[in-house]
Amino acid sequence: MPAKHAAIVGAGIAGLTAALALARRGISSEIFEQAPELTEVGAGLQISPNASRILAELGVLARLTDAWLEPDSIQLISGTSLRRLAAVPAGSFARARWGAPYGVLHRSTLQQTLLDAVANEPLCQMHLGAQIKGRPTQTYLRPDRKWIFGTGSSRIYYYKYFEPADGVMVDVHVYELEPNTFRLQRHVFAERARWEPALNAWIFQDGWWRDFKNGTESAFTPFKGQTSTFAEMKEPPSYFLKEVKQDKQMNFEEAWQHLNCQGKLDPFRIS
Repeated sequence: MPAKHAAIVGAGIAGLTAALALARRGISSEIFEQAPELTEVGAGLQISPNASRILAELGVLARLTDAWLEPDSIQLISGTSLRRLAAVPAGSFARARWGAPYGVLHRSTLQQTLLDAVANEPLCQMHLGAQIKGRPTQTYLRPDRKWIFGTGSSRIYYYKYFEPADGVMVDVHVYELEPNTFRLQRHVFAERARWEPALNAWIFQDGWWRDFKNGTESAFTPFKGQTSTFAEMKEPPSYFLKEVKQDKQMNFEEAWQHLNCQGKLDPFRIS
């Protein structure tokens, strides 16, 4: 029996594209996005001809070509000498060779264009602020708050929005605690943090950090319009995607192991 309706989880580029593709087949869909609003996140994207051909079939390419750049060539440059290592023609060559353009643009431009197309498609329905209930999707102490312990349980992350595909956090706070007393040692804030695999670190942009000693602020360092990294913050994006069962979902053995790993309670002394 052919599908007539679909549920799509996530209003990212993949989810919006899937909804438009299904609509072309006469299949209606509902998109469930946990964020209350879609904000500008991510960085630049390269749209190759095989992808732009699909966007053309979905009827959104014409709007994108007014907002993107079609480079004459794609060049591979040495990071140390800035010497050109290789080049592949693009521009008019791509259109002639593959019948579709090669372009570069910001991720938010593509997402907004797809979002506008979805809003104008009667077969697509969007639900913002919609969370899948029943199982936690991240390591939240409370499912409605994005507080996540780092490795060692002396670092706590909080963010407003997390895009795992791009490795980007928005409005992120990091709290460094003294392991024995749990007093606050450092508070880092950034409007945006991006994971850089080459550095194995988060690059924090437009923010500040405050150092504390004996409960009193001892230093304030802003980096507005700049970036900063912190060597101790090495939890990669995948760390924030791991699923931890809530206590009501654990069986006895899982609960016992959880308490032992926390090192705070001895289950055999609980009366």
